[in-house]
Amino acid sequence: MRKRSRILKNPAIIFALLLATGLPAYGDTPLEYFGFAAVNCGLDDPHDDIVKTDYTDEVAGFTNLNQVCIADNTQTTAQRLHQSARQFTPLFYIEPVFFSEQNGRLQPNVQRGTLLQMLQQAINQSGVPASGLIFYLADEPTRRHLPLADLENAALTLRTLYPETPIMVIEAYSPNGPAPIARNIQYWGFNAYTVADPALEPRYPAYLNRAAAMLSPDQALVMVMDAHHTPHHTRAGLAPDNMANVARAYYAYAKSRGDIAALVGYTWAGGIDGDWEIGARNLPAPVLDAYREIGHAITGK
Repeated sequence: MRKRSRILKNPAIIFALLLATGLPAYGDTPLEYFGFAAVNCGLDDPHDDIVKTDYTDEVAGFTNLNQVCIADNTQTTAQRLHQSARQFTPLFYIEPVFFSEQNGRLQPNVQRGTLLQMLQQAINQSGVPASGLIFYLADEPTRRHLPLADLENAALTLRTLYPETPIMVIEAYSPNGPAPIARNIQYWGFNAYTVADPALEPRYPAYLNRAAAMLSPDQALVMVMDAHHTPHHTRAGLAPDNMANVARAYYAYAKSRGDIAALVGYTWAGGIDGDWEIGARNLPAPVLDAYREIGHAITGK
């Protein structure tokens, strides 16, 4: 769900995508989940004056799915899962177990066997049933040059070990169209930021429709909601205050489609990519009110 994927203006691409896609594809998938990235990931937001790395208390009242990251030791991971699962479903980010990055390229982790054992131990120690998690397996794997076969292999391993635990993959927007969707994952989405209203940006619905046509019956779409602010947003004409309307536009579009299972905002804590990145928690109060409004509507909390 990283910041890099911004839709660029190109009428030729719009036209090509619309031709390839046709009419919108609506479905009967309930919009079940709402939450944010970087909630319990050991990240200290640079935009406040306190040392804090777990923001569960800030989102628990209006979300039901938030990113929880694997730590570098079993005990910390188990604690993160245990604390988070009391408040919401952990979207458990486990990419480092299976993959490592070198020079911008993902590749299978040579320590995968050892790390996989630590993962299993952490889940067992947390007391959280595996069926109460969603594995977040990989972030932008195609942009980071990970072969589909390696992603498939990791997903198959997880499905074998934890057949009741859904798996999510988030890709980056690409003008070439959606990347191939791995088998054995249940949730697929893509990120594209500085889009004021996805329903009014022709490439956005076209992209989702093409992805929807690629899904198997047991797979569903996820929308990554733009929930942060950077200089890229300013250049696109979006001020921090505007992010409330952006959030409502994402929610309205997700709800109208009928084939979106989750709306996940990037990102709650800021500073993931640099101090210039403001997370949702530090946006103006009316924006936070919009997130709570959306969360209550989806989760019923």
